[in-house]
Amino acid sequence: MGEYEDAVNAILEMRPEMTRADLDALIEKKVGSVGAGFLTNRGAVHLVASDLGVTFPEAAEANGDLGDLGAGAKELTVRSRVMNISPVRQFTGKDGSQGSIRTMTVYDTKGQASVKLWGEKAVMPGIDEIRPGDMVKIIKAYVKADRDGTQALNIGSGGSLERDENQESDIGGIESLAIDAGEVKESGRNMVVRGRVEGQIGFRDFTRKSDGRPGKVIQMTVRGKSGSPVRAVLWGKGRGDVPKSIPIDAGVTLIGVDARTGNQGLEIHGNDATVLKVDGTNEVAGVTVRIVSRAAGQQGSMVLGMDEGKNLVFVNDTGDKLASLKPGDIAEIMPTAALGSSLTLDSSSFVRRIEDGDAKVPPLEEAWTEVKDVKAGGTYSIRAIVLKANERREIQTRSGDAVALAEIYVEDKTAEVWVKGWRAQADALAACKGGRVYEITGLNARSAMDDRVDLMLTPYSAIRDITDESKPKA
Repeated sequence: MGEYEDAVNAILEMRPEMTRADLDALIEKKVGSVGAGFLTNRGAVHLVASDLGVTFPEAAEANGDLGDLGAGAKELTVRSRVMNISPVRQFTGKDGSQGSIRTMTVYDTKGQASVKLWGEKAVMPGIDEIRPGDMVKIIKAYVKADRDGTQALNIGSGGSLERDENQESDIGGIESLAIDAGEVKESGRNMVVRGRVEGQIGFRDFTRKSDGRPGKVIQMTVRGKSGSPVRAVLWGKGRGDVPKSIPIDAGVTLIGVDARTGNQGLEIHGNDATVLKVDGTNEVAGVTVRIVSRAAGQQGSMVLGMDEGKNLVFVNDTGDKLASLKPGDIAEIMPTAALGSSLTLDSSSFVRRIEDGDAKVPPLEEAWTEVKDVKAGGTYSIRAIVLKANERREIQTRSGDAVALAEIYVEDKTAEVWVKGWRAQADALAACKGGRVYEITGLNARSAMDDRVDLMLTPYSAIRDITDESKPKA
């Protein structure tokens, strides 16, 4: 019959005034209140039972697999393979005591499960030697519903986890779980996603609103063999988790990520347990770039350039090493870090201006893209006339914050497109006037409604009025 139907029948038996339709409605409502992709009906039935004050009989002690973890099962032994494992976290209990917890995701041929190691089990000898892909034996674990209603394996004082001496198994390696970034669906959980890095890799440090502790996040766009590129947001990851030098179009594998719907559509999110594998090296090589535009940064300048392969590159020039160069000039630079199309220069970086004839960088004219050729996920610079300019306005986000937004509708000789600027970029875009021709650089193309593509300003974007330059010469 299965665990789900057993739970439904148990509730109906203990609450005879309810019909099956009444219970199904409560389960669907519970799923909807949490959000699609985070709670299954099987998990929701346990939360509904708790709301109704119904307690299920304890499941029998068992050895088994991950495909059908019974709620309340105790002393469960499972042989499985590790997908990922988190660092140790500290927490404060309801009584004020301090505790430790470490989580991992494991899988077998029947399913996946979260494993929680509590107290001394989070730091037990040998735990730090376990790696993703290792076969492990989970001993005397108990099953308890997690916050999202799914059943999790818990290892407390009476349980244990050890690396299996026999690493041979019919449970496939992590590579057997991998899917292409273009195949990610909204319901995806605990996925292994492969693709290629497209555009910039961004890093941000912040302070958590919940507890005031410092946090960090990596953001990147991952392109698959087909479909639209997807934005990846890796919470708890920072600069130390990637090589210093990552080539443009580098291969990347993300182990242990979930699909979510964000402001720009489908995204994949990870946490500090996510394994990030990206092609690269700690040896940084020199790069030759032609300057396309420059924008002011919080420290130094944000310079947009074009390399010998006609790729747009983003130079965070914190030391203002390129300050003497103007658009069209060529420089040979030795960055501090080179992450995909993102380069970092500081005061110690080497920079040398070189003459046009001494380099193979395409001419500046080739930095511009016609609007008809813009595709979601790419980075572009355009020249276009403003057909409609909207005023700057405040938009309420899902989190309740008010952020500035400005939009202009532009066209070149090939097509029309909306250009949008959020927050700091909104003021610059709001200054654009209808009927004027502008050069706008460093735009990210994002999928929008009705199969439309919008162009979004970035910190590297620069806007220049070229109306007079574009007029036919007498």
